[in-house]
Order: sequence, then structure tokens, then C-alpha cells
Amino acid sequence: MKRKQILIKRLKGFARPKFGQKAGMAPATAAYVGDPRDFKPWFDVMDYSENHFEEKFQLGIESVHDLFSDQYVRWINVVGLHDVALIDKFSEELCLHGLVKEDIMHTNQRPKLDEYDDYLYVVVKMLSYDKDENAIVSEQLSIVLKGNTILTFIEDK
Repeated sequence: MKRKQILIKRLKGFARPKFGQKAGMAPATAAYVGDPRDFKPWFDVMDYSENHFEEKFQLGIESVHDLFSDQYVRWINVVGLHDVALIDKFSEELCLHGLVKEDIMHTNQRPKLDEYDDYLYVVVKMLSYDKDENAIVSEQLSIVLKGNTILTFIEDK
């Protein structure tokens, strides 16, 4: 029993949901609900097929356009959810439902799968080990699967 109590004390990121920042807002309103972040969000793009592989790193909001590719599978990894404008831009480009956008930015979602007409939305918890804190850290990972495009959203770098 003692080992279990120690493990529970070491878990980070499993805090109770923070609803104060969103209280009183209409449904499908984009508002970041999570720990404060001090870095500029970015995204990486990876295109691949049987004969091709290309990576572009740390792109900014000005690069959010033409997200779909018929030639390749495209994986877009968005790092940092605290920039509402960036998440709004991706939502517009991919025609994501307002509730999906809200769920991406509310980082205390339970794991789930939502099926929409032309895409799937998945939320899972990603666990990692923090050597400095000697603790397991939990982070929300949101995944949108639409055509040949895989879009992932993570909270921290």
C-alpha cells in the first residue's frame, strides 16, 4: 500500500479540472483552460509517402494554409494551446466543429472519441517521466484524423 501512495503523490498533471477561466462563457467558445505557458506556440509539418519524406519545423500562424495534401500523408503537430488565434486558424482551415476547438483548448478532458461527418476527434492522456521532479507527468493529446491529414495538439514543448 505504501508504494501506491508514493506513486500517487508523484503524479503531476492529474489535478482537478479548472473551470473558473471558462465559467459563464457560451458553449463552443475558445478559451485556454490549463497551466500558464511562457513560450510562443508553433507547429511542425511532416509529409510522407512510399517515396517521399519532408519535415518543416517550428512554423508560425502565418504558415497555416493549404493543410490538405492529396499526394502525401500529412502530420501536423501543434505545440502550445495557449494561443487562441492559432487554434482558431487551424479550426477554420479544417472546418472543425466549435466544440472540438473548445475541447482541444480545455486540457482537462477525459479520454474520448468523437465521430463527425468527415473526421474523427480523439483525446487521450500522454504520460512521460520528469527526471528533474522524479514524477510522472500527464499531458492532454488531442488528435484529429481527416482524410490524409493527421493533426495533433499538445500543451507543452
